[in-house]
Amino acid sequence: NEWGDCTIERILSLRPQRVLEIGCGVGLLLFRIAPHCTYYSGIDLSVEAIDNVKARLSKSKQDFSHVNVAAKPAHELEEFEAESFDTIVINSVIQYFPNVDYLVQVLEKAVKLVKPGGQIFIGDVRSLPLLEALHTGIQLCQSPVSLACDRLKERIQQRMARDKELVIHPDFFSA
Repeated sequence: NEWGDCTIERILSLRPQRVLEIGCGVGLLLFRIAPHCTYYSGIDLSVEAIDNVKARLSKSKQDFSHVNVAAKPAHELEEFEAESFDTIVINSVIQYFPNVDYLVQVLEKAVKLVKPGGQIFIGDVRSLPLLEALHTGIQLCQSPVSLACDRLKERIQQRMARDKELVIHPDFFSA
């Protein structure tokens, strides 16, 4: 909850009015940000997630007539006009992208959709330099206290090798 609240607070501090959320999922951000906007569009690869959002929108007592959602991949942004959004949100979805080239493709398209002075909010990105620390923490919590150090190190390395989600070095964004 704290993570979600902080993310919402940071996005709302940007004073978004026309928002595109790439990877809106089941609407965790959408339902809290859209009431503050004049237009909100959310896309997600999952048809199930989009159907869930549509059902919640139609049942809501709040006016969400300015919200549109669609099931589509992150890179399919051609339907949107250039410079038509003041805020684009890409939060907690990059780890599901197939590779860094795909991320670059999505960002190149997103940049064209943001009006001058607008912003792209990128959040909850898995960090390559912290990947070992992440898996170490998980294994320390899940392993019995009696587990030998060398076996613990082996488990950590195995989990890292099996981790197929995209991780990004922070220098990527500076570059």
